[in-house]
Amino acid sequence: MSNAKTVESVMVQGDIYHANFWKVNELSNKYQFDLCNLSEAACEALSNLGIEIKTKDTKPEKGAFITLKSANFPFTVVDTDGVGVDPETRVGNGTRAKMRISAYNWKFKNKTGISPQTNRVIITSLIEYNPEGGDLDEEAV
Repeated sequence: MSNAKTVESVMVQGDIYHANFWKVNELSNKYQFDLCNLSEAACEALSNLGIEIKTKDTKPEKGAFITLKSANFPFTVVDTDGVGVDPETRVGNGTRAKMRISAYNWKFKNKTGISPQTNRVIITSLIEYNPEGGDLDEEAV
């Protein structure tokens, strides 16, 4: 008899917002990102794992979303060929990605919960963040 534990997971896709894949978020002190604009099927599958789906009236562009966090390790991010994305890449809001999500139980002080986790983020359509707000190759008038 095997003692192997079966971990339930689901492959989902969505839009990346607030990507802190390789740099710790200053507010949470963790690596984190939001996976947004989840389909109804993705929301149902994630809910079946016990993961809470969020929405914010003040951020309708995010649709239904979850936040993935890692306290100790940066996320592994690859392109559709499995090639690692350069950590210098500035992943902008709306970047499309897919990933296998599982859930884990946690306990901290007197609180408990279930959170989503992923081992690898697959970027399917990259939008590079440009803080100046324009295409550097575009001619200005």
